[in-house]
Amino acid sequence: MRKSVVLFLLITLLFQFASAQEQFLNFSLIKPISLTAKQKKEVNCNISVLHSRQTALNGFGLSGGIQLYDSSVRAIQLSLIGSYSGGATKGFAVSGLANIALKDQKGLFIAGLANMSFHEMKGMQIAALNNFVAESGKGIQLSSAYNMSAGEFKGLQITGLMNISNGHMNGYQIATGANLCLSEYRGLQLAAFNFSGDLYGLQFGLANIASEVKGVQIGLVNYSKDFSGVNIGLVNLSQQTKAQMLIGGGNAAYSSIAVRFLNKSFYSQIGIGSPIPELSEEYTGSLSYRYGVYFDFSENFHAFTDAGFLHLMQYDTDEADYSFGFALQGRSGLEYEINNWLGAYAAAGYQWLSKSYKSVDFDNKVIFEFGVVLF
Repeated sequence: MRKSVVLFLLITLLFQFASAQEQFLNFSLIKPISLTAKQKKEVNCNISVLHSRQTALNGFGLSGGIQLYDSSVRAIQLSLIGSYSGGATKGFAVSGLANIALKDQKGLFIAGLANMSFHEMKGMQIAALNNFVAESGKGIQLSSAYNMSAGEFKGLQITGLMNISNGHMNGYQIATGANLCLSEYRGLQLAAFNFSGDLYGLQFGLANIASEVKGVQIGLVNYSKDFSGVNIGLVNLSQQTKAQMLIGGGNAAYSSIAVRFLNKSFYSQIGIGSPIPELSEEYTGSLSYRYGVYFDFSENFHAFTDAGFLHLMQYDTDEADYSFGFALQGRSGLEYEINNWLGAYAAAGYQWLSKSYKSVDFDNKVIFEFGVVLF
C-alpha cells in the first residue's frame, strides 16, 4: 500500500514538473487532449498517439499519426502518417506518408509518399513517390516517380520517371523517363528523353533537346537551336541543319541511297544499299550509318571523311532463310556543288566485312563510291 502511494506521488510530481516546463515534454492522445495546458507550446520532446499540435519542436518527436508544428522544427521526427512544419525543418524525419515544411528543409527526410519544401532544401529527400522544392535545392532527391525543383538545383536527382528543374541545374539528373531543365544545365542528363536550355555538359538518351549545345549530345535523335558542341546520333538536327539526299554506287554496294544531316562541320548519314558483291545469295542488301566531318575548301568545293557501320542481309531462296553479317568502313571523299540543288561526290576508303555476327571472319578490301548530292 505504501509503495503504491509513493509511486502515485512520484508520477503526479513528474506530470506537474513536465507541465510546468515551457520546453520539456508533451504527451498527446489527440488534439486537444494533451499533457500541456496550452496547445501551442515549444517542446523538446513530443509523443503523441494520434495527433498533436505545438508551436515548435527541439529534440525528438514520435507519433502514431500526425505531428503539426506552427513554427520551426529542429529535431528527430518519427511519424506513422506525416509531419508538418509551418516554419523551417532541420534534422531527420521519417514519415509513412509525407514530410511537409512551409519554409526550409535541411537534413534527411524519408517519406512513404512525398517530401515537400515550400522554400529551400539542403540535404537529402527520399520518397516512394515524389520530392518537391518550391525554390532552390542543394543535395539529393531520390524517388520512384518524379523529383521537382521550381528554382535552381545543385546536386543529384534520381527517379524512376521524371526529374524537373525550373531554374539553373548543376549536377546530375538520372531517370528512366525524362529529365527536364528549363534553364541552363551543367552536368549529366541520363534518360530516354532529355531537355535543357543551354547545355554545358552531357545529354545521353534516345532523344536529346537543348537550346544551345556547348557540350555533348549522344542519342538516336539530337536537336539544338544553336550548335557549337558535339552531337553523336542517328539523326542530328538544329536550325542550321541541312538535310541532303545522296544517290550513288560503288564496289561496296552497286547502288545506294542515303540521307545526310549536315551540321556545320559534322554530319550523320543513314542509308541503304544493294546488292553487296561479297554476299553470294541472289538478294542482298545493307543498312548503313555513318558519322563524319565536313570541310569547306571554297563555296562550292568540299571534303569529307567518316566512319561507317553496315548491317548486311542476304536471303537464301533455296532454304527460304535470312542470314546476317556486318561491315566496318572508313572513307574520305571530295564533293562539288554544281548549282544550288545539285552536286557530285567521289569517295574512297577501306572495308572490313564479316558475313556472320557469330563467327567473325573479315574480308578486307579498298572501296570506292561515286554519286550525286541533292541539296
